[in-house]
Amino acid sequence: MKNILWIIVGVIGLKLLINLARFFKCNIFLDKYCEWIKNPSFEIIENKAEIVKLWQSANVEDRYSPRVSPMGLGQIATYNKGVFFSFPSNEEDLAHATISMFYEARGVFKKRIIDSINPLSWLEAIIFFPRIAMQYLGYKGNGFVLKIFQFVWWLFGIFVSIMIATYNNEIHLFVRKLFGG
Repeated sequence: MKNILWIIVGVIGLKLLINLARFFKCNIFLDKYCEWIKNPSFEIIENKAEIVKLWQSANVEDRYSPRVSPMGLGQIATYNKGVFFSFPSNEEDLAHATISMFYEARGVFKKRIIDSINPLSWLEAIIFFPRIAMQYLGYKGNGFVLKIFQFVWWLFGIFVSIMIATYNNEIHLFVRKLFGG
């Protein structure tokens, strides 16, 4: 039983540490970017891949700024310039978007830090595990398939609860034998 408790504490601690590290990285890169706007140098470009990965891990969407460029002979080109692709940029609209993306990522990591030690968040994660797993796998939406998986998960939870209530001593002995206790 102690082993299971240590595993749970380890998972909670790992989630807390990962999000703390990402939060502090976000602060460091925000400071570097603000400094870069004042004094441009090539140093921040070395961190571009890491910064974009940080935004993506916070599920921060890329922001776009519309552009119009003359092509010559009376032709113009219109396009959207993305922050991810054009990072770092000191163009005013892209700089504002970049800074807001840093703040959005900081907010996401701060929430994840709080959620990692909040028992209600862990309870919600257990109850809605299929939804979280499907989102992790890239399934977007709240469709029929997700509802079926969720329903089957709840039936499984009810079944396990009944089994634990009915065969508590046997399950306890089995778990102790399994973990060598």
